[in-house]
Amino acid sequence: MNVLSMLEPAKPFAEPSSFRLSFDLASLRTWNKTVPRARGAIVVGVFVRIRGWLECDERQLARVKEIVSSEDQGRTYSGGWGFPARQYNFTNWAFFGAEMRAESIDWFREQLCLVAQIPASDDDNDLVTGLFLVSHEIEGMSEWQVRDGDVVTSRANGQYQYLDE
Repeated sequence: MNVLSMLEPAKPFAEPSSFRLSFDLASLRTWNKTVPRARGAIVVGVFVRIRGWLECDERQLARVKEIVSSEDQGRTYSGGWGFPARQYNFTNWAFFGAEMRAESIDWFREQLCLVAQIPASDDDNDLVTGLFLVSHEIEGMSEWQVRDGDVVTSRANGQYQYLDE
């Protein structure tokens, strides 16, 4: 698909030289996949939307907060973390939501890997668990499961596609 083919004349009363860019996101994704690039090149302006949560105990939550605050001194994307002021009952929660540049996704995944490796801190031997949906503008949606001391990545189930519409 040629970018110029996405241009169409604006309303009839507009100046003849004015154009309106008309496309749908699916067309742009298709076009973007066909653009030749050097191997490993980063496409400028590609974003990834990440949303999800972690479940842990109180001691693990303190460690989660340490990790996320030390890993991003400029608070570029660590500001996406939210911690309820008051945690209820036995499980503590940490939530994350951000839209970030694609080149930062490895940083975030490494951060989650550090969190996943936080050891159990009580007799239950529960590790930190969590679920994140990662929507890449070009590559689509994936699911990151924080479990068993690791971050397990898989293609997201189609039932979550409404989040990308």
